[in-house]
Amino acid sequence: MLAAVAAVEAAAAEVRRAVLTDGDTELAAHQLTRAAAELAQLVPVAPTAVAAEPPAPPVTEPVTESKPRPSRAKPPTRPAPLDLNTVRLERSADPTRTGWRVLAGAEDAPVVVGFLEQVLSVTGRRSSRWEAQTASLARVHGGPWRNRMDALARLVDDYQRAASRPRRRTIT
Repeated sequence: MLAAVAAVEAAAAEVRRAVLTDGDTELAAHQLTRAAAELAQLVPVAPTAVAAEPPAPPVTEPVTESKPRPSRAKPPTRPAPLDLNTVRLERSADPTRTGWRVLAGAEDAPVVVGFLEQVLSVTGRRSSRWEAQTASLARVHGGPWRNRMDALARLVDDYQRAASRPRRRTIT
């Protein structure tokens, strides 16, 4: 069976070569058809399943009928302002995020404020600069910063601003 699969692959390559070089595509297609037929003879045919249920009746409800509009989606909830005394850093256990997680709130139900990571240089080495990202992985504007504490301050400030920003009123 593997030899038959290899023959189909070789025939397909010949068809590709013939098309690209304006060669004899008819001969190459015939070889591919013959190789595929030989492979089909080697593959056991699965028995067809007998339908246990009759086919479903056709849909007869009108599609142009106006239906009541669903209610509008609620705007995303605004984060609550942080208690600055509960903000803490925790080394990330995620191998793809090698920096620090910034958490706040109670130990049993922390709020992820964001992430702090060292910036990588062009050569892949860690530099002395730090970058901050929100919990939704958006970069905090103004970075990278010269040290981790500056990045932490900007991340917390960005979170607090988002929490205290007045909501936009939508006119209905």
